[in-house]
Amino acid sequence: MATNTCDGSSDPCTATSHEKLLDANGNSKENILIAIHPEDIENIITRVKTYDFRKYHVSNHVKEFWYYQTAPISAVTHVAVVGHAKRPGEITGEGLKNHEFNTNTNVETREKFAYPIEELWKLSDPVTLKDMINSGWEIGHPMKYCFVHRDMVETMTI
Repeated sequence: MATNTCDGSSDPCTATSHEKLLDANGNSKENILIAIHPEDIENIITRVKTYDFRKYHVSNHVKEFWYYQTAPISAVTHVAVVGHAKRPGEITGEGLKNHEFNTNTNVETREKFAYPIEELWKLSDPVTLKDMINSGWEIGHPMKYCFVHRDMVETMTI
């Protein structure tokens, strides 16, 4: 997994280089905004956590998780390139909660899907909920997930 920060210059990892599938509202079907606790993003950054575990399945069209860190950060700070969902018993390698997921022994949460984190990008400038509202990208606090607005994908630098 690559962890990167881009300065927006001629680097090819600017979000404007992405071609996206859009729904009727102009939202990208390949990018979802998803809430994450600050300690979980730290575990992903340090590769202690190699999968994003969820109770629900997201479409196979989804290629990126745009992480909205909950309080006290309360901003979109990172974008993860993810692989297709895995079920218990299908993941390999070491990582936080990997064994519990594979053996279905995490009785606290019982996640059913694991998304391999292939790359992680840090946004040059975090985006708060207020920033999203002021830019017309209002999507509210994601309880599960929501699709990222096309304009947000096109203007954010990762």
